[in-house]
Amino acid sequence: MSPSGKASAFGADIRGFESLHPSQAKSSLFGLVFVMIRIMIDTIIFDWKRTLYDPETKTLIKGADKVLDAFSQQNVKMVLIGKGGADMDKVLDELSARKYFSEVHFVPTKSDELFEKFISKDNPASTLVVGDRAQGEIAIGKSLGAKAVWLRAGEFKDELPLSDVLAPDWTIGDIEELLSLTYN
Repeated sequence: MSPSGKASAFGADIRGFESLHPSQAKSSLFGLVFVMIRIMIDTIIFDWKRTLYDPETKTLIKGADKVLDAFSQQNVKMVLIGKGGADMDKVLDELSARKYFSEVHFVPTKSDELFEKFISKDNPASTLVVGDRAQGEIAIGKSLGAKAVWLRAGEFKDELPLSDVLAPDWTIGDIEELLSLTYN
């Protein structure tokens, strides 16, 4: 940690966290990240295909279960919005992944109206949208004031944001990197 009270590796201001009771924070940086997420991010909206689920192998993306477990243990509300229908509902159940989400919506087309239901009107930045489509769910989330993490990997890694305004707040190359970000 730098003398200014900032964690230089992440650029996050963590002043004030040293006064947390030990039961509220783990001693590791990993635990500190979760304390910050718990305070700053209330809801995470996840995309399904190619973010958490690989439609080619019909399995969860490597590390997705670790990410979902970690946020679930911290009681972060998680919503799943993906393209598909009953077929994806069935896959979600077969993979035992439904338990992580307070709501699941498989739709033919993602819309602002659907995302609006889960983004706080009073504090839209307390919602995080995570997906692999810069011109899809990332653009929708940003247009509604949410924070966004672009998983820039796979089929849509070269699909650039529509504009600077709709660009993601963070870009990661692996879903597990989501656990090492600080959200301020």
